Amino acid sequence: MQVQMPLTDIPPEHVALLESAFRTFTEATQSLETSYHELEKQVDLLNAKLKKKNEALARNLKEKERLANYLRNILESLDVGIIVCDQSGKVSLFNQVSSQMVQTPVARAVGRPVTDLFAEFAWGDFFQDVLEDTHQPVVETQAFRQGERFHTVGLWRSALKDRKNRSIGAIFILQDRTQLKRLEKQLARKDRLAEMGEMAIHVAHEIRNPLGSIELFASVLKKELHKQQKKKVLCDHILSSVKTLDHIISNLLQFTRPHKPSYDRVPLRRLLEEFIQFIQPILQQSAIELEMEIAPARDLDLVADRELIWQVFLNLVLNAIQAMPDGGSFFINVSPEKNFTIPEKDPFVSMCRKDRFCYARVSFRDTGRGMTPEEAKKIFTPFFSTRRKGTGLGLSIVQTIMDQHEGIIEVESEKGAGSLFKLFLPACRREER
Repeated sequence: MQVQMPLTDIPPEHVALLESAFRTFTEATQSLETSYHELEKQVDLLNAKLKKKNEALARNLKEKERLANYLRNILESLDVGIIVCDQSGKVSLFNQVSSQMVQTPVARAVGRPVTDLFAEFAWGDFFQDVLEDTHQPVVETQAFRQGERFHTVGLWRSALKDRKNRSIGAIFILQDRTQLKRLEKQLARKDRLAEMGEMAIHVAHEIRNPLGSIELFASVLKKELHKQQKKKVLCDHILSSVKTLDHIISNLLQFTRPHKPSYDRVPLRRLLEEFIQFIQPILQQSAIELEMEIAPARDLDLVADRELIWQVFLNLVLNAIQAMPDGGSFFINVSPEKNFTIPEKDPFVSMCRKDRFCYARVSFRDTGRGMTPEEAKKIFTPFFSTRRKGTGLGLSIVQTIMDQHEGIIEVESEKGAGSLFKLFLPACRREER
């Protein structure tokens, strides 16, 4: 049995030692409590800083995402193809224009070697050295096909570098330069025609003066030979040839010094109906059957000179009749072109809205002899003709009148299968001002 010692019997030094231990424990407890409160404050401060850091990080991520979307929208809005490759030659960026040119979906292109995408193209070697450190010259080739048309493509390559100017990949730009080449050809053609026009005016006047003398002397001689029928016939041949030459010179002068158009609203359907009535007897005499579709022109007005447009239509019909000496078929078709734009004009012009222009397409197609591609390229060149006795000025005058009206004429032809002439003329809706 354990016997408890009374507190009064505990030695004083033991009591003092116990009191000291309690004081030390109390102080340690107070110190721990103070440290805990300080730790709580530090944790709260760290949580506040972490919250701010997270908010800043979220803002940065949102801003980077916004910037990435903005840059992506810019790349997709460009009318050029953009292809970016990493150092191994694999595609890391591929916009929609590139997809259309290469005819490969974006999802299938990203991650593939760029050389695989262009393996079937004639200019695929251009993408071999993807880490080339210098700018390459523009390379032109007719290798981009869209439907049945070939397009001229401009290629440009540059190294992709980091902040330390180290090459980390390559950037390729593909540009459809078909329209640019077309404008260059049109400009070169206009320059040639301007030079030829200046020369033709001088030559025409120099020829016309002696031609008038020949006509005068032949007329006098014809009167003197009224009793000599055989010689009188020779005078008639001379006068006929003089008139032919005068007609050629008149065409030449009209081509070089064209009549200034007097623009007005010309109801297209009424114009075509009157024109068809005029040409039907001529076509019937030539055993040519006429087919037409002019209903879409019922609410379209041309902004044109009526007489000049009539001359354009007539020249094309006469050209078709000469291409069908044994008869055939002639087709006239009309359709509005809402999205058509003249290459020299602003392509962002809104078409067919209020007082804005749209374009009417008037097509003339025949089943005649047709032309080779080489002939079709030269058909609007002055003095070029596919007929032995042709002057080569009829279609040149047509081209001049179309240029005056800010329109375009296009030709599609195949040897032995006929020709198609498409006229794009400025027009507006009937209810528009």
